Amino acid sequence: MPYKSQIMFMEIIIGLIYEFKRKVQRNESENQSDWRYHYFVATRTDENCLQGHMLTSTKVQYEHNENLERKHFKQFFPDGQECKVKFKNSQFLAIPLIKLTAEELIDASLYVKPVGQLTIEALELIDSKKLIEKAMTWQDYLLNYQPFEKGPA
Repeated sequence: MPYKSQIMFMEIIIGLIYEFKRKVQRNESENQSDWRYHYFVATRTDENCLQGHMLTSTKVQYEHNENLERKHFKQFFPDGQECKVKFKNSQFLAIPLIKLTAEELIDASLYVKPVGQLTIEALELIDSKKLIEKAMTWQDYLLNYQPFEKGPA
């Protein structure tokens, strides 16, 4: 697994947590929360897409989610800048997803920025807990896996 990779013009670093935001609002009735997506940790890249795992913060345990711990989140980036995303009842989806394809990056309708970083121990945990090897799109996940609550985390 490469540590750094280039997808089109964007450098992706394995283990970084990325935030994706739309550059423009789709319509006036769309509220601010609709602009945001779940944070996403990069675990694999190639020249065609960014793959990884969705991160979520919840007190409810869903079927395909696994818990992370405070020790799995770095507090600072290597350059000394403080990470925005830190532990907060954090979980990851144990099914790898394709977050962006090269075509979506060309579309450039999203701002993509690193907002946090996981430790090597966290990446090893994610790799050991993933339920399937081949990443899928979010739409395929929703079609093939019906998530349900398991109870409190």
